[in-house]
Amino acid sequence: MSLRSQRSRRLSGRAAFPTIAVGQTASAFGSSLTLFAIAWTVWSEYRSGSALAVLWILVALVYVIAGPFAGVYVDRWDRRTTMLGADIFSACIACAAALAIAVDGFSLFGAYAIVLGLSAARIFHGPAFAAAIPLLVPDRHLGRANGVVEFSQGGSRLAAPAIGGLLLAAGLDLRHILLLDALTFALAAVSLALVRVPQVPAHESRDAATSWLRGLTADVSAGFRYVWTRRGLFWLLMLFATVNLLGSGINVLLPQIVTLKFDAGSGLFGAMEAAMGAGVLVGALVMIVWAGPRSRVAGILIGLAIGAFFQLATGLVPWAPAAVIALGCAVTAWLIVNTIQTSLFQTAVAPGMQGRVFALRRTLEQFTWPVSSLAAGLLSPTLVRPDVLLALGGVAMLVAVAVAASSPSVRALTREWRSNAAGTADVPVTAANQLARAPEQAQD
Repeated sequence: MSLRSQRSRRLSGRAAFPTIAVGQTASAFGSSLTLFAIAWTVWSEYRSGSALAVLWILVALVYVIAGPFAGVYVDRWDRRTTMLGADIFSACIACAAALAIAVDGFSLFGAYAIVLGLSAARIFHGPAFAAAIPLLVPDRHLGRANGVVEFSQGGSRLAAPAIGGLLLAAGLDLRHILLLDALTFALAAVSLALVRVPQVPAHESRDAATSWLRGLTADVSAGFRYVWTRRGLFWLLMLFATVNLLGSGINVLLPQIVTLKFDAGSGLFGAMEAAMGAGVLVGALVMIVWAGPRSRVAGILIGLAIGAFFQLATGLVPWAPAAVIALGCAVTAWLIVNTIQTSLFQTAVAPGMQGRVFALRRTLEQFTWPVSSLAAGLLSPTLVRPDVLLALGGVAMLVAVAVAASSPSVRALTREWRSNAAGTADVPVTAANQLARAPEQAQD
């Protein structure tokens, strides 16, 4: 069978996204399972909190350091091929790691190498997947499609620890988990091989410069300039970075609030963790059913304000069940906002720049997470009570949302995309109609 006939037999249109989503859900579950198994094995073998901290710091550093450069290649390469290559590379890493453990045993540096290898693949895969969705899904269904992605990823993060614990208790070890992960990556690769993803026209990607290094740095700089010159998008990114900085430390504060404020134990802490997980799933389901507001910018600002209010309530309420409910509501609001934001960037950013912009967004998220966690650990409980610190974070979020909402650039973006939503056609957001929406974005 010729290459052309093979391509013609691939799924396209409405069947393409569900096919990819099934494979990526399996892959997300396998990745969450592997991270859980690695973290547990590191702890059981070394009993070192610092060894675990280094593990998660390495994950963040890969995104912070290499994320913007990976975004360049996502924009240069075909998105489907990029995702397919990332899944195959991840499967090879998992198989090689399982073989190395079987031959030489488990080591701390080996665990770090596994995490680095899998994270290196994800920094290409994540932006490519986000940039491929608007090429497959009509604009008015982007919220639902992104809700499906959030549901699969959130469900994987929730189910993996429970299932991973059962598998380890049944006698399996990290080698078996890695092989299972490789199988999920293979399933994801097969699902990608079955579909066709429209390509972004070549003129929208940066041309090669006089040298490889100059071309790479020029493309990275173009991504930063793209966001900087579109001030509405820039201020939204800064707002999300601020909110992440003020809210990511919640995982450090919750155990302290349970013991110091409510004088409770693992039962209440488990209830709070369950509330956060439920908030993720509820928020994703809401987006799958609702698809989001017509004015996405206004929806982002209102949702962030609601989330900030419930974070404030989580810190202030004196009754433990009320704190659990408030925490779940805050996470639900944040998940909805994150999904709306993804849909907005998929339509507001030219397709040839989406890889860099989504990589930049992920880099900011990964940078603020360890900084926020470290700050929360240093400030509480010695300097500030953990519940007070959590409430102050909610107040600061409300102030940040008010400042962003008063920005002329954000208000202009709100008006622009409200008018665009009124005339949106039920077609995928292709390169052609995207550039028609924002002709000034054609060349950077």
